[in-house]
Amino acid sequence: MIRGLLSFDRFLFPRIAWWVHLIGFIAILISMVVGIVSGVVIIGAGKGDTAAGLFMIAGTIVGTIVSIIVWRMIIELWMVAFSIDSNLRAIRQHGLPK
Repeated sequence: MIRGLLSFDRFLFPRIAWWVHLIGFIAILISMVVGIVSGVVIIGAGKGDTAAGLFMIAGTIVGTIVSIIVWRMIIELWMVAFSIDSNLRAIRQHGLPK
């Protein structure tokens, strides 16, 4: 166990990728809630600007959608990189197909 963690023969990220993806997704959703609440507070303030609050809420929703897509792409690119590594290791161990 410890030897596996201290050597670079096997990578740790593929094992924890799902958790990293989930934590990032939760952080994005928390940011969305904060943005929407801030927009509602701007609208509800005594001298609040309704248009600014609505733009903030709309921007938060669009930003959340874009952030989720970008976060998913980042995780998938990392998984592709580690998949390439494992494929190259298999080729190195077994030789090229004929």
